[in-house]
Amino acid sequence: MQSSQNLRSLQSHILGHQNEKSAPTTLPWSELGQGGLGRVAQRRSIVDLVAPTPGFLVYVESTKLSNQVNEIEPMVFSAIDANTHLQIARLYLTPSFASAIDFVEFALSRFPFPILQIRTADEAPFYLSSNLPTRQRFSEFLQARMVNHSVMSRPLHDELYPHLSKFTFARMAAGTLNRISSDELMEGLSSYLLIHNNYRELPVLQGRTPLQKLHSFERFKQLYSFDPFTYVFQRG
Repeated sequence: MQSSQNLRSLQSHILGHQNEKSAPTTLPWSELGQGGLGRVAQRRSIVDLVAPTPGFLVYVESTKLSNQVNEIEPMVFSAIDANTHLQIARLYLTPSFASAIDFVEFALSRFPFPILQIRTADEAPFYLSSNLPTRQRFSEFLQARMVNHSVMSRPLHDELYPHLSKFTFARMAAGTLNRISSDELMEGLSSYLLIHNNYRELPVLQGRTPLQKLHSFERFKQLYSFDPFTYVFQRG
């Protein structure tokens, strides 16, 4: 009973942010409170400058949830496309290097466009600064798939990461799910991605949803919805 209430609480929380769009003073995540309309416009131009097309730059991060599942604190790996803000995420039980590789393979196969560059923090599970062999392995793994790898030594000083990281499931779910099953956590993640990708209107995207921003590129106009758990990208 408690777990069902927690899940409904998360869904309500997500939908509540989605509905914060009717007036300039209620833009999601207090965009205006952080610097006004000028700040939003500035960030919009930075997005187009740094990532002019879908797949040009995708941020990948891992975050441990405080919500325990069977006495384990699961990890959420997230990948966010800088241009469209489309997001893919997946749950893992361990923050291992193998988990990072598996998630990137998943992301490469699920975004509806090829990825040119992936950017990660200079930390585990992607690699540790002091572990050069691991660093090389991760970069070589991406290079073998024709994907460039860039690193953030100071993520909070990156052009876009502080903005994009606010939209991850881990940030939104923090404190809203307690003592739930893995199935319920997965349901919450699926609901979050469905709403974020297809229905959340974002000021930095000129009031468009991530899917609508994708539609601004002619070759993606026929993609009517985006669910990373059912969509499979066919590499050309």
